[in-house]
Amino acid sequence: MTNASITRGGVTYQVPEPTLRADEIIHSLRIGGARYFFAERIPPAGIANDTPPKSRPGTRQWLGTSNANDAVRGLVGSLRAGPVSADELSKMWATLDLDDRDDLRVAALFILLSAGLRKSEIVALNFGDLSEDRGMLRLRVRGSRANGGQGRVVTFDADAKCAVLMRYLGTEHRETQYQEAPLLWTLGRHGTCRRVRITSHALSYWVSQLQRRAGIARRLSPHSFRRAWLAAGISHSADAD
Repeated sequence: MTNASITRGGVTYQVPEPTLRADEIIHSLRIGGARYFFAERIPPAGIANDTPPKSRPGTRQWLGTSNANDAVRGLVGSLRAGPVSADELSKMWATLDLDDRDDLRVAALFILLSAGLRKSEIVALNFGDLSEDRGMLRLRVRGSRANGGQGRVVTFDADAKCAVLMRYLGTEHRETQYQEAPLLWTLGRHGTCRRVRITSHALSYWVSQLQRRAGIARRLSPHSFRRAWLAAGISHSADAD
């Protein structure tokens, strides 16, 4: 073993330097003003190559999660809610008791969804947007980003739907004076109803409740009503042609 000379502050130190074998490599470590050396044995050729590299558990777990997410995405795509059928509409409507105040609110919501309104359009409706004109109801629908901001007017003739909406107005807005008040309040669960504007979450919740009450197994969403309304409009146009 030989000595290595290290000078610090005018003082020369003799540090022992180990003698290396052919299969060793030297490492040095400086601590303060001193340097230390240690040797590491190099494994024989072939051993390191024969040892499989350790896989990172995070990588394996991520790959498994990624594959699972891909499968879920495909499943969600296959279960996308399609248009509601006429039979399903009849079944859901039959579950409503119009003498019940909560069911009357849901009936009004059901009629608006069946008229092709989007969730965002229903949420934005105010009391002043629904008005009576010569025995029919006119509903002013504000434009949204989905249709380029174009507003429109939906009319309800003197039929059962119009009668339900009139009954809803007489029950829920008997004393409403403010034209900007929400047309539909938040439909609370367990018979409660907070006086705040209805939310898109509440719309989805009540559609799922109607689906459950009617015994419909497949998934439906508020947009299922609009898909059915669009399909019916295309069918009528084709018949007229």
